[in-house]
Amino acid sequence: MAVGDEASRWQVYRYDLSQSFGELADLGTQFASDLTSWVKARGGRDGQPFLLGPDGRPDLRINACLGSANWRNLSERSSRSYTYSLKVWLNFLLTRGVNSRAATPVMPVMPYALRSTAPRTA
Repeated sequence: MAVGDEASRWQVYRYDLSQSFGELADLGTQFASDLTSWVKARGGRDGQPFLLGPDGRPDLRINACLGSANWRNLSERSSRSYTYSLKVWLNFLLTRGVNSRAATPVMPVMPYALRSTAPRTA
């Protein structure tokens, strides 16, 4: 993976349900009358983060975590920090050739655990 090749990395986005979807809205009518109701029917909310993988597709498992009650209860700042930390972790795994699905369950919490148990610096 070349440095700066954003298309081949994990990307963070946020739902903006007030935005017009243009032609994409027409494609979504086979699933729901409009994309906003489709997103909301699946638990999505305005401003909720979601990730797209290096292949441009969402990882349902990861995005379910970002839409979970635990994530929703985080402060906006914590949610943003943890989301971007998760993105960094997934991109790290990618550079090491480790598929995110092959990572052990403890691996994604390691950066948080290390940061939260490290001695505070002044």
